[in-house]
Amino acid sequence: MIIHKYVVVHTASEYLTMMEIEHEFICEFNLGSIDKCVFIMKVECLISPLHVFKDYGGHHLHHFCVLPGRKWGKYYSNYIEEVNKGMDGYV
Repeated sequence: MIIHKYVVVHTASEYLTMMEIEHEFICEFNLGSIDKCVFIMKVECLISPLHVFKDYGGHHLHHFCVLPGRKWGKYYSNYIEEVNKGMDGYV
């Protein structure tokens, strides 16, 4: 007997690319309408889940998402490289 697990996903009102998240680290977004932005998916279809938290001081649909943990190392490496480029000539 095969048992499938499903998840209900409420998506953003506008598409947020991974490139944007990789550049910003934390991005703001609004949840979309329930009739257009809620989906039922098989759990194994999730490939890069994000940590999402609501904006406790803002509108109830306003949220933030954080770059997936597995990409933090690359983000900080790139950040350090950029900072070091700016420091050329100061050493």
